[in-house]
Amino acid sequence: MTKREVELIARLGPKGQIVLRRELRRAVGIKPGSLVVETIKDKEIVIKPVREEKIIERVRKIAKEVGKSWPKNLNSVELIREQRR
Repeated sequence: MTKREVELIARLGPKGQIVLRRELRRAVGIKPGSLVVETIKDKEIVIKPVREEKIIERVRKIAKEVGKSWPKNLNSVELIREQRR
């Protein structure tokens, strides 16, 4: 274990939930409402905070791709109204 690694034991609740201890949340900046990424890596579960700038970057990339194929002179509200008719 390196200097930066901390190992704590937690009990899994009846619904499969665990509580991340305060020390861990503070160390990585996880607050109530924060998004996290859960990954399986070599039979271990890794939980990492999602940085807001990464979310914004992803949304912008998706918007750019959608914008390429979006009908000209048609906004999203008009499109939804059209589909509901």
